[in-house]
Amino acid sequence: ASLAFVATLLASLGAASSQKPLYEAGAKLLLQPDQPAALTGISQDLGSLKSLKQTGDPLATQSAIIFSLPILEDTIRALDLRDPEGVPVQPSALAEDLSVSPLPDTDLIIVSYRSGQPELSAAVVNQVMRSYIEANVSSNRSEVMAARQFLENELPRAQQEAELLREALKQFNEDN
Repeated sequence: ASLAFVATLLASLGAASSQKPLYEAGAKLLLQPDQPAALTGISQDLGSLKSLKQTGDPLATQSAIIFSLPILEDTIRALDLRDPEGVPVQPSALAEDLSVSPLPDTDLIIVSYRSGQPELSAAVVNQVMRSYIEANVSSNRSEVMAARQFLENELPRAQQEAELLREALKQFNEDN
């Protein structure tokens, strides 16, 4: 029994010492609506976190967006991540060690990455967050541009309609 115990102990110590250490870097990302837009009244809904479903969780949606292909591909491209053969890492391989989850009862998302290299772990977390923020800003900017284009297209029509109404009112006043 002692021999079996010592053999098991030595085997477990050998297995533990032969494993590579894993480093995990993490960060928290605060998600909140665009305050300047809300203060100026330009668009009350721009940048706000809402779900289409009444039971949906907007933070879970944003967590899923972080796992999206464009965010992962941008991270791989920015960090020039390659496998041991020199081939760019696949987004699915990057996603395996990436963890994104909403922090309960807050507007925070926790982003973490596990790797055998501490610098790589920190770089991936930082770049994933940077890519997410850039994509979010780009999306909000395109919404503003679409709204501006719509208003520019509608303004002449509205002015023409207002002019017609003014003329009709003037004619009504003259007649009565």
